[in-house]
Order: sequence, then structure tokens, then C-alpha cells
Amino acid sequence: MMGVSAPIKERQKVRLEKRLGRRFSFVSVLGQGAAGTVYEVMNLHLQRKEALKVLADTQPEDFSTRFSHEAKVSAALDHPNIVKIYEFEQERGSFWYSMQFIDGPSLAQIMTIRKDLDEVAMARLAIPLLDALHYSHIHGIIHRDIKPGNILINEQGRPFLTDFGIAKTTDNLVKTRTGTMLGTPAYVAPEQAMGQPVDHRADIYSLGVTLYEMLAKRLPFTAENSLQTVVMRIQEDPEPLLKHCPSMHAAFTDIIMRALVREKLGRWESAMDMKTALIQACEELGISWDQPMMAPIELARLRKTMSLEESTIVDLGGEGPWQMVYDPPAIVRFLRRIHWPWLAGSAACIVVAFAGVLWWRHARAAVPVPPPPSVSTAPAPPPIAIPTPAPSAPPIIPAVKTPPQAVPAPPKTPEAIPRRAVTPPMLQESSQPELNGAQCAGLTVNLSLHIGEDGHVKSCKVLSKVPPECAKAAQDAGLRYRFQPALDAQGQPVESVVAIAIILAGAP
Repeated sequence: MMGVSAPIKERQKVRLEKRLGRRFSFVSVLGQGAAGTVYEVMNLHLQRKEALKVLADTQPEDFSTRFSHEAKVSAALDHPNIVKIYEFEQERGSFWYSMQFIDGPSLAQIMTIRKDLDEVAMARLAIPLLDALHYSHIHGIIHRDIKPGNILINEQGRPFLTDFGIAKTTDNLVKTRTGTMLGTPAYVAPEQAMGQPVDHRADIYSLGVTLYEMLAKRLPFTAENSLQTVVMRIQEDPEPLLKHCPSMHAAFTDIIMRALVREKLGRWESAMDMKTALIQACEELGISWDQPMMAPIELARLRKTMSLEESTIVDLGGEGPWQMVYDPPAIVRFLRRIHWPWLAGSAACIVVAFAGVLWWRHARAAVPVPPPPSVSTAPAPPPIAIPTPAPSAPPIIPAVKTPPQAVPAPPKTPEAIPRRAVTPPMLQESSQPELNGAQCAGLTVNLSLHIGEDGHVKSCKVLSKVPPECAKAAQDAGLRYRFQPALDAQGQPVESVVAIAIILAGAP
């Protein structure tokens, strides 16, 4: 992410300058993820400010292959709305590439501050991005990870598409492992989430999700973990955008909702078709679509706000739970095994019972407390004379002695509300299950991992019904996973739970 920087740690800077100090002068950290770090640098040969992406030394070999692929794919593209790649090398064990420095925030950062982004801003953002995607698609490259964090806005308000790290080319430069989903669950197309072959319409879907979120201030699908998000995407249609944006022109909402059709054949045939439809809608409504998404003065004001509020390095995402190994078809099989009528009936019973308890508590609280007994005002029997009390005197009630009671202890101060994760954990190290026989090969095992604040897996629960030896192998592997821990709103590590699925790859 360009535009939000942080100081480089001294040890880190010394190590980088030892490796690359003859080429670059390191200024600051622009972003960091599990796969690597992006630095603001000065190219010493060209005296040009650049962004330098360095792959983390701890990544396995296949990450290096994908990193090289990202550089080569991006370098092959030359479009005014795609970040340009300048150099790529492997030097002293470090993979890196330098790229165009975009001096501005990401769309994700803008969306956290600006809550008034409207259809005009959406059209001015989407039309140039659709042109960039069309250019990429006709060159045989599918991005596969379109999201707000991969869209940068420069100081003139021009959008740029970046991070082709998991892009797919028609000549298959990199083979993806069976059962691996690459991408971010909140934005991937249903067919991509299920591990099926994808084409350019997956990018159209992801851009549709991005535009939906930009306007509705919410995602079409939200859940507690990435696996649930994927299941919802496969099972359900998103709520109509017009429900959350009732004042928006139907022409715009229809264009975005067509991009979000679950079956790819129902989406826009190409990015160019969607771009043409947006331009036509703008012209019919008198909207000048060829202007910056935000005026430079607005961007300058926003950057000033960001510099005051941002206290942590921006997370580039990448190799988190979004890219864990799991078996998407297993999700479909799981959905088919669920007895939905029984589940719906059970849920209805729970809701009715809960409502009954609430009504009972409310009714009990509403019953008035009976008043203390008072002297009757009815006429007394003739033999007994009862003096009438003075009007101002209250009725006399005999005092009743009660045993002394202990003074109730003051209520305990309520404990602080548990900190909740706003940034999910990211996978850093995985483990190959150790198998004792071929009977486990190819099995998919769903796991629930409880991740501590230090990134270690505290407990691992097997959710699938598999033979005990296969469950033991999967559980042992899950316990050896290592994560970058989840973070709360203040950037502090917190415990979290994620659901993943792994494939037992075969007997030794």
C-alpha cells in the first residue's frame, strides 16, 4: 500500500542495505504481509522514487515461484491503470522486484474513512479499472484477487490495479495444487471458491463485490470465518444493492448486481461490456465519468487524516487463511448432507422458546408490587369502637422484627469486553500430515483451529468423520501450523478461531 508508511526497524534496515544497498536507499515501510514487505526506496542509479517488494526469507519454495511469476506477469502489462514493474532479481537469497511508486492510499483505506462514496465516485473508479481488466484479459491474464486493498489511488485521483501475485495466465506459468483456493474469500467468485476452473468473469465478480461494498458500506456476504463466507457465496445470492442504497439509480445497481450472478454465464460477457454499460448509464444521467474519483484537495485532506490516525503498518494480506489448502467440493458435499428442514424447524423452536422467556421476564417485571396492608375504612361492627385517625396521619403498621441480614456485597466491576479480531490470522508455516498407510490418501479433513496471541495453535478439533488414524494425522499437522496472529482494532494480537480443510496427500 502506498501512502501510509512506517519507520524501518534498524536491524531490518541494516540487513536490507547489506543486500541491496548499492541499488536502493531505503526510506520507509509501505506495507507488510505474510508473503513479503513493500518498501519506499530511492533508486540510486536513476534517482527515482520506487516501491520495492521483497519476498520474506521464511517462505517455502513454491512461494518463491509464485513471487517470480507475479513479477513476470506484471512486467508484461503496460496500461495507464496498472502498476508498472521496473526490475526483478534474485540476489543473495532474496527475491525482489521494484515497481512504480503510487503516492496515495488504497481504496480500502479510503473506504475506512470516507463513508459518503456515491455512484459518481463508483463510476469514475470502475470505468478505468474495467478498461485495465479488459486489457489484462485480452492478453490472457486473469488477476483472481480483485479487492479494495489491491486498488491504489494516486494523488491526482487516478486508480491503479496492483498485486498480480496469484494471477493466472492462459499458458499456465504456475500450476495450482488441487484443492487450493487462491484469493480472498470475501471477494472471490463462487466457481473460484469451489476450486473450479476460472476465466475473466471471476475478475468481474470480484470487482462487483468491491463496488457493492464501496456503495453499501458492507459486503454482500459476511460471516465469522473464511470457510463460512465461502459456503454462503456458493449457497446464496447477495441481497439487492438497492435495498441498502434506495436513493441510487437503478441503472447502476442493476449493472453491479449482474456482475454478482452466481452462475458465470449470467454475468457480463466481458469487462468491456460492463464498462460500456456504465458509460451509457452515466451519459443518460448527465454524470461526467472521465474525471478523477476524488479531487486532489480531497485526497490531500484524507492523507492528512490517515497520517494522524494510522499507527500500524498496513497489512498487504496475501498468504493468510484466504490461501489455505482446502477441498472446495467437500463444502458442497457437506451442504448436501445437512437435513435443512430439520435444521430450520430446530432454529424456529429455539427462536420461539427464547421469545417466550423474554415475554415471561417482561410480564413478571410489569406486575405491580402489592401495597402494604392499611387500616380498613369500612364501618366497624357495633360492639367494637375504632377511633378514626386524623386525616394527616398515615395508617399505623405494626413493626415486624426481621433477623439481621448481611449487607450485600457491592456488585463486581464488570470485566472488560473481550477484544475482538478485526484482522484475521495469516498462515506462515504449514505441516504435511504424517500418514501410516495409503487408506488416508486423498481424504479431506475439516479442522477448527484455536490460535493463540503468539500465533501458535492452542488446540485443533477434527470436524470430519474419518478413520481415527487419518484424523490423528490431520490433527497433528494442524497443531504444527504457525500463524501471524489476528489483530484487534488497536493492532494488538488476540486469540482467534479459524476453520480450514486440508487434504491428506498420500502415504510415504
